Amino acid sequence: MQSISRRTFVETLASPTLAPALASKRVNLACIGCGAHGAYLMRRIYESRQTISIHAVCDIYPPNLASAGDLVQAKEGRRPKSHHDYQEALVDRDVDAVFVAVPEHLHHPMLLAALEAGKHVYLDGCLGQTLEQSVRAIHVWQRSGLAVQIGLQNRSHFLYRRAKELIEAGMIGRVCEVRAFSHQVSPDRDPDWAGNPLTNIPSENWQRFLGALPHREWEGRHLFRWRNYWDYSAGISADLICHQMDTANFLCGRLAPVSCRASGALYAWENSDREVPDNLSVLYEYGDRFEVSLIVQLNASDPDSAEEFLGEDGSIEISKGRTLSVYRRKRSTNGFANPRTLELQLEMADAPINAVDTHVGNFLEAVRGREEALATPLAAHGCMVATHLAAFSYHANQRIVWNHGRPRLDIR
Repeated sequence: MQSISRRTFVETLASPTLAPALASKRVNLACIGCGAHGAYLMRRIYESRQTISIHAVCDIYPPNLASAGDLVQAKEGRRPKSHHDYQEALVDRDVDAVFVAVPEHLHHPMLLAALEAGKHVYLDGCLGQTLEQSVRAIHVWQRSGLAVQIGLQNRSHFLYRRAKELIEAGMIGRVCEVRAFSHQVSPDRDPDWAGNPLTNIPSENWQRFLGALPHREWEGRHLFRWRNYWDYSAGISADLICHQMDTANFLCGRLAPVSCRASGALYAWENSDREVPDNLSVLYEYGDRFEVSLIVQLNASDPDSAEEFLGEDGSIEISKGRTLSVYRRKRSTNGFANPRTLELQLEMADAPINAVDTHVGNFLEAVRGREEALATPLAAHGCMVATHLAAFSYHANQRIVWNHGRPRLDIR
């Protein structure tokens, strides 16, 4: 296992140059992964008001490929090139950039292959399944000079950016703690999470899904419910917690935690073959009177999420990505808590969708050389450290320290 020290991490902080400019020419895209989320991204691309064309679509599942082609036909009046093998899109000289929305075990090899082919990359999720992969991805990206945007869209979210401004202006004093939760609906109520193991696919496409993993016979649940299994997923810490951890790092100007304690269990999927826990609680410590605590559960009756930034003089709360509330509280001198007062409240019902549109637009501007991407691999690495520490801690059932060299166990 490669040693990854905090010094090694900090030494990667030299920013690459802006990506080669494409000026005002149309940007030709290839969309790799056209399932539910990939199709959503395609629709957001068309809403980004950029001069683009989806030149090619790639998916191993034929119905996904057909529906992606139908979407391009409806938007552009033409059929895109269609590939089961994503490498065919990477060798296409007409493709300028790729959007990748595939299972997590394919993120790292696809990102590296795209960069080596000279393509700009929007990667919807983690850099890889391990810290070593994250570090390698940063080095390859830095050498490439290409634009890479990680799908951490809260960095483009108006309410979170406003909250960052307020924190930096001292509105709530020094932030001591961040508390967050994400409650998702039960899998039997949400087809995006439960998946739908439909018909078999061609054997060569099944092997493309497995990638570098050992061969196994076709199993529909593994393809359509890949989040349930460790072979394909880095856990719900990489799937959900990463967004709130990145938000905490981004708003509070933090790099990465120095320790982590995670615990979880199977509740909603108790009687299934799911391996990845569907509930996870995590406590991160940063070593300087700052910590982050998160709870994720997939067996809620209604979806809900929130982040609370607790400062010495007040707090900022963001609910469901749609409402920002700022509370002030005078410090107590008598040992009793003083009542808090609501100082500011902003509501934006469509803010989460606008954030994705803005994030996509920022990436396309980075491809043109006009802006820097807001969520580069370097910016994302802090939350990658956090999410992989959570998975490590869960497996070890112990506190994990990331300080000098590789992550290590610490029984305290």
